[in-house]
Amino acid sequence: MKLLLCLADYHSDLAPRIIPLLQDHAVAVTTKYLDWGSLVYLAKAKGFEGVLIESEEIIDDYLSSRYSHFAAAKLPSAESYAGSITERSGITFLFLPSAERLYDSSYGVFLWRHYITKITAKAAWRTPPQFTFSVYNRTAGESSPAGLVRRFSQARLIAIDIETVRQDLQITCVGYCALFFSEQSGWTQETLVIPMEDEFNLALIRQLNLLPVPKIFQNGKYDNSYFLRWGAPVSNWLWDTQTMFHCWYAELPKRLDFLASFFIRDFEYWKHESQSGQQADLHRYNAKDAWATAVSLLAMIQSAPDWAINNYKQEFPLNMPSLWAEMVGIKCDMPRLELVKEELELESASELKRLQVSTNLPHFNPRSPKHMLWLFAVLGAKGMTSAAEKHLIRVKRLHPLNALLIDRINKWKKSAKLLSTYLVPEKFLGGRILYAINPHGTDTGRQASKAHHFWCGLQIQNIPRGNAVKQLFVSDAGWLFGEADGEQAEARYVAYLSGDKGLIETVCSPKDFHSLNGERFFGIPYEEVLKNKTLRDLTKRVNHGCNYNMGPAVLLETMGIDKVFEAKRLLALPPQLSAFNVCEHLIHLYESAYPAVKTTWYTAIKHEIALTHKLTGATSWTRYCFGNPSGNKPDLNAYVAHVPQSLNAMVLNKGFLAVFEQIQLVDPDNFRILAQIHDSILFTYRIGYEHYAHKVKELMEIPVQITGADKVSREMIVPVALKFGKERWSDL
Repeated sequence: MKLLLCLADYHSDLAPRIIPLLQDHAVAVTTKYLDWGSLVYLAKAKGFEGVLIESEEIIDDYLSSRYSHFAAAKLPSAESYAGSITERSGITFLFLPSAERLYDSSYGVFLWRHYITKITAKAAWRTPPQFTFSVYNRTAGESSPAGLVRRFSQARLIAIDIETVRQDLQITCVGYCALFFSEQSGWTQETLVIPMEDEFNLALIRQLNLLPVPKIFQNGKYDNSYFLRWGAPVSNWLWDTQTMFHCWYAELPKRLDFLASFFIRDFEYWKHESQSGQQADLHRYNAKDAWATAVSLLAMIQSAPDWAINNYKQEFPLNMPSLWAEMVGIKCDMPRLELVKEELELESASELKRLQVSTNLPHFNPRSPKHMLWLFAVLGAKGMTSAAEKHLIRVKRLHPLNALLIDRINKWKKSAKLLSTYLVPEKFLGGRILYAINPHGTDTGRQASKAHHFWCGLQIQNIPRGNAVKQLFVSDAGWLFGEADGEQAEARYVAYLSGDKGLIETVCSPKDFHSLNGERFFGIPYEEVLKNKTLRDLTKRVNHGCNYNMGPAVLLETMGIDKVFEAKRLLALPPQLSAFNVCEHLIHLYESAYPAVKTTWYTAIKHEIALTHKLTGATSWTRYCFGNPSGNKPDLNAYVAHVPQSLNAMVLNKGFLAVFEQIQLVDPDNFRILAQIHDSILFTYRIGYEHYAHKVKELMEIPVQITGADKVSREMIVPVALKFGKERWSDL
C-alpha cells in the first residue's frame, strides 16, 4: 500500500522509529502543516491509499471542520480522537496517538501497531452489526410496549447505558442495544433509546431490565446504582466491558471510547456529541454508548484468550458486594462534624497567621505556587520550577530552619485538606457517607475507591490516619463496627514468593515482625528494637521500600530527610555520610539479610515476562505486561510490586466475596459489609451477633499454595487481626 504519514514537525526525529511499524508498505512522511481540505486533495492527487495523521494541528483542523456547529471549547482533544478513521474520496484517514506515547508509555508501540492495522490489515478486523437506532415514542404508536418487550426477550445479549443529570439524581434516558444471532444473518442489533419522561416509560424500562436475557454494562455499578434509586433493578447482569478489558489488558485505558477504538475498525470518537445541548444529539449519544458497549463486548468474547476469561470469572463477581456496600454507606455524626470543622478552621487560621508572620508576608498563601517559589528563593533554593513534594524535600535539606518552616507549611496543608476534602457537610447524603468501590481500579487487581456515583461522598480507602475524620463514622443504632485486617500480608507474600528462607522465618515467627527485622538489619537485640518506637518505625520503612526495589533517592524521598538523619543518629553511622549514603547503607542491610529477594526472585520475574509477556499468580490471576523489566528499572519496580500486591488482592477479594455470599446474603438484617480497605474488610453487625465478626476472620484466612522462586511449593495463610464491638470507627 502507498501510505502518507503526517507527523508534527517537532516529532520529525521519530520518523525512523515509526516507519518500521508500517512493515513493507511504501511510506511518505511529511511534517508540513496542511489544512484538512489541502490534505485530502494532496492524498488524492498523489494516489495515497491511506493517510496516518499524528499531527495535532491537522487533527484539530479536521475537528473544527467536522464539527463546525460545536463551540471550540466542546471539541474533543486530538489525543482522544486516536484510533478514529474517516473515509474521503476512497482514501482511509487514520488518526493516531501522539508520537510521544512511543517512548513515554510502555504500551505506545503496541497501540500504534494495533491502530495501523485498520489500514494495512482491514480484513483482520471483524465487522460489527451496523449502528442504527430509534427513539421510543409511545404516542406515535410505532411499537406497543408488550411487542417491544417480547422482541427484546429474544435477544442473546442486551447492552444498557444511561444518561443522568446531577439534579435530583435523574435518569434522562436509557439506551438498549439488543444483539440477535441467526445462522443466516449472523449477529444483528436493534438499539432503542427510551426517554425517562413519565411513569409509563419508567414502567417499560423496568420490564426490559427484568428480562432474563444476559445484560452488558460499561462500569455497570454506576448505571445499576441509579436503577436501584429509581426502583428499576436489573436481572442477569453478567457482563461488564470495563471489567473484561481490565482482565485482559490491565495496563491499557478502560474508557468506553478507548474500547471502541480498540475493537471497532470503522470507529470515530463521539463522546463530545452530548454537549451540543440538543435532545436529539443526546439520544444519539446514548444510543452510541449502548451500541459501542455491545459490540466491544462481542469482540472481546470472540477474541479474548482463556486466561483473560479466567481472570473475569474471578473479578466480575466482586461488582455485587461492591455495589451493595456503595448503596448502604456509613452513618455520619453530623453534629460532631460541625464541631470538628469549627475547631480545625480556628487551628488552621492560627497556623496560617504564624506562617505569614514567619515569612513577613501578610498575605502569604502556601497553596500559591508563586508564593512558594518566592519562599524557596529566599531560603536559598533558587531555580525551582514547582512546589512539588520532591522540591520541598530539597529545600528542607539546605538548613534545619528550612526544615522547620516546610514542616509547618505541610502541617497547615494537611489541615486545609481535611477541611476542603473530608469535613464538607454537602458530601454527606441523608446523614450518610457514600463511596464507590472499584474492582478494576488498579493494575494489580486491588480494589480502588472514589466518591460515590451520586455526586457526593468520599474515597473510603484513603481516610486519613488518626481520629479527625474516622470519629465521624458511627454505626447505626443497635449496631457495632468490626474490622478484620490481614497482618503483614504483603511482606509475607514477598517472603514466600521469593523463597528467601530468612524472610520466611521472620514472617512466620510469633515475635513482632518489624522488631525482628531490626535485629537482622542492624544487629540490635530484638527487645531493644521492640521498646524503641522510632527504631521499629525505621525498620518498617526500610523493609517496605526494599521489598519493592526502591533505590536510594526514592527511599530518601519516601522516608523523608528527617527520618533518614534520625536513622543515621540511631545507628551511629559516620558523620560524613550524606542522606543519600545513609539510604544506600539501609538498602545494603536489607539485601544482606534477605539476599534471595533481589537476586533469585527478581530474576524469575524478568524471565517470566521475557518468555510470556505475562505474570501469573498463585490464584491463576494473570496480568499482561507491556513493559521491559530487564532493561527498564521503573518497569521492574512496577512488576516486582505487582506480584505480592496482586496475590494479596486476589486472596483478599476471595475473602470479600465469601463474606458477602456466606454472611451478607444469608442474614442481611443483622450484618452489613461496608468496604474493603487496603488489607482489611470493614463491616457492622447487630448487637448480639458478634459471632459474625469471628466468621469474617475465618473466611478471610484462606490457605494459598505458593511456589517460590526457589521452586519450592509452600502453603501460606495470612493471619487476620480482628477488632470489633465499637460504635465509632475511630475507636477500633
